[in-house]
Amino acid sequence: MRIISYFTPNYFIQNTAASIRAKHFISALKKKGFHINITTCESVKNNTTFFKPASNKKPFPFRLLKEILMGLELSIRSFSWKGTVVLSLPPYFSVLICAFALQATGRKYVLDVRDLYPNVFFDYGVLSKNSIMGRLLSHITSALFKGATLIVSATRGIEEQIKQDYPKLNQTFLVVRNGYDQQIFLPTESPSENFSLVFHGNLGRFQNIDLLIDLAKLLFEKDKVIRLHIFGDGFYSDKLKQSQLENISYHGEASVESIAKQLPKHSVGLSFRTDSPYNRLSFPVKVFEYIGSGLPCIVTPQSEAGTDIESKGMGFVFNNSQAEKIIEEILILKNNKDTYNKIRMNVLTNRHLYSRQKCAEEFANSVEGLT
Repeated sequence: MRIISYFTPNYFIQNTAASIRAKHFISALKKKGFHINITTCESVKNNTTFFKPASNKKPFPFRLLKEILMGLELSIRSFSWKGTVVLSLPPYFSVLICAFALQATGRKYVLDVRDLYPNVFFDYGVLSKNSIMGRLLSHITSALFKGATLIVSATRGIEEQIKQDYPKLNQTFLVVRNGYDQQIFLPTESPSENFSLVFHGNLGRFQNIDLLIDLAKLLFEKDKVIRLHIFGDGFYSDKLKQSQLENISYHGEASVESIAKQLPKHSVGLSFRTDSPYNRLSFPVKVFEYIGSGLPCIVTPQSEAGTDIESKGMGFVFNNSQAEKIIEEILILKNNKDTYNKIRMNVLTNRHLYSRQKCAEEFANSVEGLT
């Protein structure tokens, strides 16, 4: 029996990128005949860790302590793991500690890199890249990558950045994007008659919530009918609630299934992220799900997602300083049905390229090649 031991921070019961990505990867591996032993922090039926990662609303030192404790626990658990090991990154410090425990016992692992650390710390001013701690973490991360038999990255930009930062690596690389679930994210036959905007997902530090609020304010001055519907929770959720704008409907956190039902009721999907090198490497899950639901997209800033959206005519990409131009484009999409329908048709034509099932199959084929 071929066995895979798979660590993912959450699984099934949470509407997070890690959970959704792991679900489809594991499903594809099972179709290949693998038996999967899952270790996770949040689940209803799998091996769950005693220590859990802290909420991103908590102070950094507290989150660091929790990750270190979880890493030590994973290291102990790793002695019982069989077969090929897959580690989902982040949680950064937990995976670092666990990976070095595996290396100490002569075991290799597959590393699935969803976010690139310690670069995230550098981008958001938590650490300086040239500080002693910054250089130390970069050196340690190089050792993390060198211990992997396969480095899987969620975007092309992440892979390119890893190769640029660690040019001596000779590991096998594979880009497997997140994609959307083709079984639940489905477009309607015709667009919604009531023109509206939608934003969903984590309301954390990577998201440009200020732009969402500013956009709603400026839009209300020009069109009092268009509403912005927001689904999600996170660091900036309180800021969003406190804005109390008439044209924002904040619905809070929602399940994947609920989001899939809601998206086709709207007209344009928004993905606003802050300006940082990290975000320019990104292809947010929400954008895949807008595509799967047949929605034209508006994305900030220039990024990997933006390149695909623009090159395939599925929407528009702006800088974060271009709120007025974003509003101009929104009003054109509302008032010119021919323009809107042309872009929507481009989305419908290209949506098959971004199926999560298709992406997961690529992952399973590569892992199978290692066994």
